[in-house]
Amino acid sequence: MFGRSGPLKRSRAWAACTVLAVLGAVTATVSAAPPASAGKVSTAVAMSHNRHGHHPGPGGGGWGSSTTSTSTSTTTSSTTTTTSSTTTTSSSGEPSWGRGNGWRWVKVCSVVKHRMRRHGHWGWRVTRRCEWVHVRVRHHGQPGTTTTTTVPTTSSSTTSTSTTSTSTTSTTLSASTCSTSATGTELDRTGWVATSNTTPGSSDAPGNALDGDPNTRFSTDTGQAVGQYLELNLGEPQSFDQLEMLVPNSQNDYARGYNVEVSTDGTTWTTVASCTGTGTTEVASFPTQTAQYVEVVLTSADSSYWWSIDEIYLLGTESALSRTSWVASTNTSPGSGDAPANALDGNPNTRFSTDADQAVGQDFEVNMGTPETFNELQMDVPNSPTDYAPGYKVEVSNDGSTWTTVANGTGTGPDETIVFPTQTAQYVEVVLTSADSSYWWSIDEFNLYTTS
Repeated sequence: MFGRSGPLKRSRAWAACTVLAVLGAVTATVSAAPPASAGKVSTAVAMSHNRHGHHPGPGGGGWGSSTTSTSTSTTTSSTTTTTSSTTTTSSSGEPSWGRGNGWRWVKVCSVVKHRMRRHGHWGWRVTRRCEWVHVRVRHHGQPGTTTTTTVPTTSSSTTSTSTTSTSTTSTTLSASTCSTSATGTELDRTGWVATSNTTPGSSDAPGNALDGDPNTRFSTDTGQAVGQYLELNLGEPQSFDQLEMLVPNSQNDYARGYNVEVSTDGTTWTTVASCTGTGTTEVASFPTQTAQYVEVVLTSADSSYWWSIDEIYLLGTESALSRTSWVASTNTSPGSGDAPANALDGNPNTRFSTDADQAVGQDFEVNMGTPETFNELQMDVPNSPTDYAPGYKVEVSNDGSTWTTVANGTGTGPDETIVFPTQTAQYVEVVLTSADSSYWWSIDEFNLYTTS
């Protein structure tokens, strides 16, 4: 039937050349190295199968949010040869092309399916093509921003200050260890929010990795791919030196290779650990960090399996400093029953109090006798729940005369915890920056902590 007429011969030649050209392009693309300037990318191929044998679909994470399709059909004879092609281009889930506004190199893959009929039978020929394209993108769909502040990176239990930031990513590899056992104390995960650039179903949502139930999980619901990430917003900066990921119920779904990154603003990131996974419990240890955002990013992947996390933890070893030789003072005039020393006596039933209405500029100062290293301050007022500091700053000094502000905060309750970059100083003071004149200012116990 084939090869007898001129049109049919040309049709067969055209189809063969098309297939060879596509295959040649695929060969050239696969052998080419990605551009040196390429950022994080999510590489996906539409029409691929997930590990459960199902085709991915919208919302399933396999076909991403950026998809284009074209189809053509050519018939050269009513009974002999018909060729149709379908091209689908997809980026897996939400694009992960680097943080902030700007141009990025992005790897885009296509699957081309050629349907051909010979000798009365239909069949498919599938080819794949990947290429790097230069596009303008925004991380998480949000434009990059720049904010400024007059104080270093700080936080409190109720608020966090703005920090100087840009939309660029700063990466600094630090000494880290990747092991299979965690040794620190788990941080309280109340208020944490987890997000991902993948698109799992509701039963595998990122928040499942924080719910304390090992029988639920976060999962990508699609094959692992370099650039997939899980991000944690801790709500305020906290100090930690270990990250632990548990996947006991999905033993093949561990991260093959990953970076741990931290950020104070969710825009500028620092890599603190780079690990290769070999099993279902993964622990990364690194120098103590104080940050509000933490992200695990896949650097290598096994596309045969999804990436899952049953539970994720941050750990640290917080130690309260000894208050034996500390001396407390204030610029207010309390009675002897509310003396500043009461905030250091270990008895929560005694307190320091101003014995006067709160006023901006009132302070509570501690001289530790010698320089101490610390990164967290805690003020407890459980017996006077309305006497907390509505607004305050934390200052440190080596001589009691020259002071540096390390934190600004706004209080909303009787227990106030402030985390800031590690300081070494002999003096520390809390100064009211806003006040409620309906109440006194009181502190039952005042403590400083260090993370070791």
